[in-house]
Amino acid sequence: MPRAMSDRLAAANDVAAELRDVNERLVLSSLRDQASSEASEEEKAQLRALLEAVHEGVVIADGSGRVTMVNDAARRIMEIPGAADVSSESWVGLDIRRPDMSPLPASERPFARALRGEVFADADMLLVRDDGEVRRILASATSTRDSAKVTLAIVVLRDVTERRRLEERLNQTERLAAAGTLAAGLAHEINNPLASVMANIELVLEELRSSGTAPPSAKRAELEEMLMDARLGAERIRAVVELRTFSPSSGEGRAVIDVRPVLDRAIRMASNEIRHRARLVQDYGPVPLVDVDEARLGQVFVNLLVNAVHALPETGSATNEIAIVTATDEAGNAVVEIRDTRPVISADMLPHVFDPFVTTTAIGVGSGVGLGLSLCYNIVRGMGGEIGVSSHVEGG
Repeated sequence: MPRAMSDRLAAANDVAAELRDVNERLVLSSLRDQASSEASEEEKAQLRALLEAVHEGVVIADGSGRVTMVNDAARRIMEIPGAADVSSESWVGLDIRRPDMSPLPASERPFARALRGEVFADADMLLVRDDGEVRRILASATSTRDSAKVTLAIVVLRDVTERRRLEERLNQTERLAAAGTLAAGLAHEINNPLASVMANIELVLEELRSSGTAPPSAKRAELEEMLMDARLGAERIRAVVELRTFSPSSGEGRAVIDVRPVLDRAIRMASNEIRHRARLVQDYGPVPLVDVDEARLGQVFVNLLVNAVHALPETGSATNEIAIVTATDEAGNAVVEIRDTRPVISADMLPHVFDPFVTTTAIGVGSGVGLGLSLCYNIVRGMGGEIGVSSHVEGG
């Protein structure tokens, strides 16, 4: 996204946020006046109509914590059925957490704070729903006091999950654009000397194979194997610096292929790192042919294998294992699984495994810049496939 457009969007978001804050303060003030015990039934009926018209969730309670009014938006956010009663105890059963995913104590939850007479705006928290979905909620509150006692507490809930996701995507797009610009310059600088290295490797191989006075056959075979490893390494470097890595597949170079030979080539390219760290297990089941870009799919497999290696402890080479499984799912799709015996990935990190620039040892990206798994995600999705991750409690 162009920088100017990004700046305009950020400015628009700031203005919108200010307007929402002003509107929220006015609404809270109006609610506090109309929800009081002195308000007429007509005023309360108008208030109920107002509550159902707003998108934010609103919960109103008296000083004892008895909920007197709640709108449908609040029920949706809190996942409370329309016919069910709502009370201050409704908050107790909710899985509410801080932004770092640590549990939010009952005493720090919005309703408890409001009933203590605290006035606050945009308290940031996470709501983990029964199906595991995490929603980002901003809570605001105001209250009315009679002497030192709270007589009315109002809590407004705003679900900002989608807005935050859009902001994160914008940030990721800008960072990837910067990475792409950097990669373009690096690729140019790397490809020129790399071409010379590959050409010289080929010349030495040809000379070694054609010379009758070369070293003994056993030594010659060893030298040839070393040169072939060097050639594979150079080819891997060339694949890594491809500029197409930073964009979805355009369809060029696609063909209908069997994924298993591509896996074998990826294993050979990563074999030097694998053999020193883990035992490799291959379990190839029958798979249908797939329409993909073979070179880019190979890059995905290499990245996943290297990621698996880096996630394993260096001192456990005897028990470390990487398994590659191919199969066909119920829908007739080709499935490739790359499993390893890494430590368990924490629940709060699992959703961010494929995010750009995420590089923590907890998810096994090692000391890289955190683009490997993100690039795998973009390549696979760009070719119409799916990629996911799971982590078992016992690890792996």
